[in-house]
Amino acid sequence: MNRRRRRSVYLVALGLALGAFVALSGVRSWSDQWRGMRSDNRNEEFYRYIAQELAEPALCKRISWSAMVVGGFFIAPSYTRSACYDFIAGRGRPMSSG
Repeated sequence: MNRRRRRSVYLVALGLALGAFVALSGVRSWSDQWRGMRSDNRNEEFYRYIAQELAEPALCKRISWSAMVVGGFFIAPSYTRSACYDFIAGRGRPMSSG
């Protein structure tokens, strides 16, 4: 195998491996991943409110992992999705799988 062909095979294999990693990572929004924590939007606030009122953890999945609940004087900011799950778990309803 000559050097040029070996290099192209290597680049194709690297591209496939990277594509498989991205597809299997489960991250819905890579732009959110790069930006880090951000304020939650109205839709995410709505999903959190309804999920907490109905004690339905499946609705928490609709909230972006990077959405943030603003902290207070002695309270650090936290992730909205985690706060949604924590609130429902604190009510004592077991979370269903799936």
